[in-house]
Amino acid sequence: MKRIHKYPLVAGVIDRQSISLPAGARVLTAQVQHGVICLWAEVDTDETSEELREFVIHGTGHDMLNHLHYIDTVQLDGGYLVFHVYERRVEQ
Repeated sequence: MKRIHKYPLVAGVIDRQSISLPAGARVLTAQVQHGVICLWAEVDTDETSEELREFVIHGTGHDMLNHLHYIDTVQLDGGYLVFHVYERRVEQ
């Protein structure tokens, strides 16, 4: 069965972070909920294996890593802080 699950991220303190998602999960968006940046992903609840996926949060004007897939832009503190959320995909 498919469902949408939420995964909180840590912004500002950690730019790169790994999250364990069910294998094949499809990240839909990143948004702020109650002051926390969260990812929402479509997951198969029957999937028993997980995969570690790396997400990167860049502030506007910051240097960027390579091999990034854009997810969304979010704003905190009434728009004073703007972050751009990416998934890092290492080319194989």
